[in-house]
Amino acid sequence: MNYTVHLYDPTDNCERRRGYAAEYCSSLIDSVIDPATCAAPQYTVYTPVKSVGDIDAELNRIGGLGGKIGSLLIHSHGAPGRVCIPIKPPTVCLAATNVSQLKSACRRAMAPGATVFFLGCNIGEGPQGEAFLRVAGPHMLGVGGGLMFAATSVTLSFPIAGQLLPPWGSTRVAHVSPGGVTFISTIP
Repeated sequence: MNYTVHLYDPTDNCERRRGYAAEYCSSLIDSVIDPATCAAPQYTVYTPVKSVGDIDAELNRIGGLGGKIGSLLIHSHGAPGRVCIPIKPPTVCLAATNVSQLKSACRRAMAPGATVFFLGCNIGEGPQGEAFLRVAGPHMLGVGGGLMFAATSVTLSFPIAGQLLPPWGSTRVAHVSPGGVTFISTIP
């Protein structure tokens, strides 16, 4: 069995958290009323995280459950090449300089051909965004390969509608082969 894992910033504003919850709650009504208590579909895990250590611990925990992660979605704020959690105080949680800390947990937890979605503004933007994906891809997906996605512009998060990329945005994609060879493309 493969898990879908949503990691999110619990310090984010209520409206954005409700937009995140639209992605993982079984009921859209629950996602709007109280996203912290909604029920997720089977094999879907949603966990608040505030640091790279929290992400590492959750990936290790899920890797020990007997399944693998098929999809990892990190709901956050961002800047070119940086995943920012928590928003209060603003903290860079993941960047090219520290994503290697997740390598061991990802080896244990990620399924072959897994997907990783960085759902925060501008993470894939410019040379910094591309450099981050080139480093993160092999560390997080290098064993079994997969795809890694990051927006090159702002993203929007709304109750019921969920996470959205505006029409002017695009997505940068890291294609990671088993063994870690990575090439980058952009999709509109």
